[in-house]
Amino acid sequence: RDMLWVLFDAGFLKRIPYALSELADCEGHMGTERGTELVEAPEYLSRTDVKVSMVEKLHWDSISVSRKEYRDGQMVPYCYAGHHALDLGRLGPEHHLVEAMRLYHEAARVVAGYSYDVKDEGKYLVDQLKVLMDNVKTDILMEQEESGGDKKRSRRWSRRDCSVATATWHLGFLDSILAWEERAQRDIFGTTKMDWAKLLKHFDLDVRKEAFDKVHSPSEARAGAPLVVLEDDLLYFRSTRSKRLAQGSSLSSALLRQKVTVGEGDVALPPMDGEVGSRSKKRARTRR
Repeated sequence: RDMLWVLFDAGFLKRIPYALSELADCEGHMGTERGTELVEAPEYLSRTDVKVSMVEKLHWDSISVSRKEYRDGQMVPYCYAGHHALDLGRLGPEHHLVEAMRLYHEAARVVAGYSYDVKDEGKYLVDQLKVLMDNVKTDILMEQEESGGDKKRSRRWSRRDCSVATATWHLGFLDSILAWEERAQRDIFGTTKMDWAKLLKHFDLDVRKEAFDKVHSPSEARAGAPLVVLEDDLLYFRSTRSKRLAQGSSLSSALLRQKVTVGEGDVALPPMDGEVGSRSKKRARTRR
């Protein structure tokens, strides 16, 4: 940590997202006064009346550098920042849980832009997404029973808007992995994606309906909107890319039932554009 601060002060970490994330992670686990110092971050918040810890700003700096210098092609900054937001949300305000889910979605979005190659890093990327979704299940969508012990129940959100926002980013995570499969034309996740979709059962039906309304009703970005979730200014996932989460799709309908039930057919890989027409023409020629 001390070595990273020396390099940071010398300006050597300005273009290294992973190093910035490592420094933020070190401060998050073995904090110093410098890490907990409150600083302004108007470039991310579009406001000057809000201050954040230096740890948070380091995470945001890491993401910003990745976007500018590496064409937003790194998942690590989003994972680290998501873990930090999750730590804050476990005992703190609920909007941190929304931010954790949003950042995990961003990590999945980045991964969905990669070419899938099982001989290269395909399996590693899938494993990393599984780790993220385990965090979502155990620490965002569920909470400990009041009686204590290891038993958990669906989270009882104190703020409805936080539950709706989290549900949209959960749908965004699903959208990214489904779009990745569709682009690769490969069943990358098998039945795992069914399990991840079924996790929407932890939201009440009315929350799921509102989340789908937002997801299927894209709106233009607000001028001056923050780049991160704030307690009084939430962000929502908008506009799906996957055919399987399109409005009226089999999977969307399954997730909007009172009791969430997802079958293999709901998540089956759809044919490529033009493939259905080609098959129909082939059958027609055969009949002649």
